Amino acid sequence: KNKSLVRSAPSSYQINYPHLFNSKLKLSPLLFYNLDYLNQKTKSMRNFVMILALVAIGFTSCNDNANKDLEKQQQELTKANDSIVSTHEELRQKHQELMNNHNQVSQELRGLEQLEDSTQLEKLAELEGQIRDHQATLASHEEMIRSHNELNKEYGSLSTDEKKAQLDEMQKTHERIMSEQDEIKSEHDGIEKGHQSIKDVIAQSSGEDSEDSM
Repeated sequence: KNKSLVRSAPSSYQINYPHLFNSKLKLSPLLFYNLDYLNQKTKSMRNFVMILALVAIGFTSCNDNANKDLEKQQQELTKANDSIVSTHEELRQKHQELMNNHNQVSQELRGLEQLEDSTQLEKLAELEGQIRDHQATLASHEEMIRSHNELNKEYGSLSTDEKKAQLDEMQKTHERIMSEQDEIKSEHDGIEKGHQSIKDVIAQSSGEDSEDSM
């Protein structure tokens, strides 16, 4: 009877479970179906685990690429920040030079005994307004640069999303600072020319006063 049960089992079972057929146990066809069911479940679980592993690898790969992109962006922003700081120092020194020059021109102009009109005083007031605007802008740039340096200290402890948000914000701030720096450079040239124009008027007026006194 046992032999008939063995023979009734499909050949695939004999291939998958040879140790059962070689034993002296009484075998039931139901046993083979249960074993086959478990085998299929095991294969399904293996496939599921493999899928999870592939998904995990995919996420890891995406995170690695994202981190590389963020690292590249941070390096570019660091270089840009170094350039911004260097330009800021140049503008600050030039600004101080223009302030000193402005004070000198102002004293010379107000020291004239006679002024035919108030045109030069109006020009001087306009130049002084630009210088004050530059003072405020440069002060805001210095504060933003200091803030960026503080953020860089905390950068390593941030999540990927937080890093991206911080770098994007820094990029916008850099663009604003560089645009305003270009504007200040251009206006510095105008202020210098304005001072020189007033100096020429002062020199001319002083020469006329000297001739009158003779």
